[in-house]
Amino acid sequence: MDRQIVYPGAIPLETDLLNSNKYALIGLSKLAAAVLGEGDLLNGLACAPVSPAALQVQVAAGEIYSVDNVDGVAYGSLAADTVHSILKQGLLMDPVTINCPAPATAGYSVNYLVQAAYQDVDGDPVVLSYYNASNPPQAYSGPDNSGTAQATVRQGVCQVKRKTGIAATSGSQVTPAPDVGYIGLSIVTVAAGQTAITAADIQPYPGAPFIPHTLTQLAPLTSPVLTGAPTAPTPGQFDDSTQIATTEFSTRQGLHFQNAFGIPVQASTTLLATDAGHWFEVEASGLTVTLPPLASLPQGGTYTFKTFYSFTLQGNGGEQIMSSLDQIANTLGVSAGECITVTANGSGSLWYVVSAGFGTPSFASSLGAAGYQKLPSGLIIQWGSTPLSSGSGALAIIYPIAFPNACTSITLGLWDSGSATGFPTHSGNQSLTAFNYSAWADSVTRIAGYTTTYVATGY
Repeated sequence: MDRQIVYPGAIPLETDLLNSNKYALIGLSKLAAAVLGEGDLLNGLACAPVSPAALQVQVAAGEIYSVDNVDGVAYGSLAADTVHSILKQGLLMDPVTINCPAPATAGYSVNYLVQAAYQDVDGDPVVLSYYNASNPPQAYSGPDNSGTAQATVRQGVCQVKRKTGIAATSGSQVTPAPDVGYIGLSIVTVAAGQTAITAADIQPYPGAPFIPHTLTQLAPLTSPVLTGAPTAPTPGQFDDSTQIATTEFSTRQGLHFQNAFGIPVQASTTLLATDAGHWFEVEASGLTVTLPPLASLPQGGTYTFKTFYSFTLQGNGGEQIMSSLDQIANTLGVSAGECITVTANGSGSLWYVVSAGFGTPSFASSLGAAGYQKLPSGLIIQWGSTPLSSGSGALAIIYPIAFPNACTSITLGLWDSGSATGFPTHSGNQSLTAFNYSAWADSVTRIAGYTTTYVATGY
């Protein structure tokens, strides 16, 4: 920023003061432009109904920032400077009240445009005393002793005024365009017969360049270090632009769960793309949960399920789920007690299971004389032994747990405290929970007093 130089003993000139003011004006302008940019901007200037309510609105104090000539006309004894332009600040120090009368024709409405412009205004006129070189003890009053008052301040003013539209049938009235050099602030709509303006009658003028408090329109700083708790608008979900990623944005991406508690799933349902980043609790048996279309998600969109009951996870419209290199299918059975996370691969063709079976649900077992072992593939192995106390008929053996889908094979053994001479057979009535068997001494004679052992497999 330029600074005027003066010297001891030198006769001061009016241009010393004028240039000091001009240099300060230019310096502040350049700083404001670096922060705000070099376009028209508004701050404050909110338009609201008056109180008590009437056919008037009040524009609050505020500022307008606009690019203008350094000086459109001479500034004191300094010549006008219309070659250079700077960002100027026009002030509205006190609220302004604007009348908005209703149209006289019934059924008509009118739109008023509240607009603002920057203006240089020379004000505060004073009759100044001048030095009289021919008679120094006697001062002149005004220039050439004319008694004329002269402006003493060049004010940067925010000029606010109303522009009236053409009244027309309500709903068809048109808002007038801003005058040359003016910026639209607000639109006030008044209908015939209306006696007071409410907040609902006032709308912002489209595109009015108000400075947002989030600072999103401000010029960027180089590697700023922010302190406190600065905020920024959250971009839309899956936005991949150069906008600031807020913490809210990261939770929507699935980097963190959006919900602290699982979303209950109590009926078969199809999930949405907006559900990405949530985790779900399956709280009923036999449900089918369908994933959203892969095309609606970017790469890395995730869904997590914690299961209290077995359920079927299904790709949308035939899309595939890959749980291992050799297991790719449209559906995936998930066992009770498991936790599973799937992610979209971004190409619109395949879901990947990226984690499954936290803890030991996939290997659940009950060991002992009668028990079972579950494997992650869904295979279940069960075993047990039962004394056969009667040789007259078949005996039902009930599995330790029910097979969810099918029993695929049963292997039987027969033994006693001595030597087993008979053989056991499976005698029908097989179900997911039990099967019948008998022991035979030969092809026609049933026997008793033996213990039968079995191993059953299924899924």
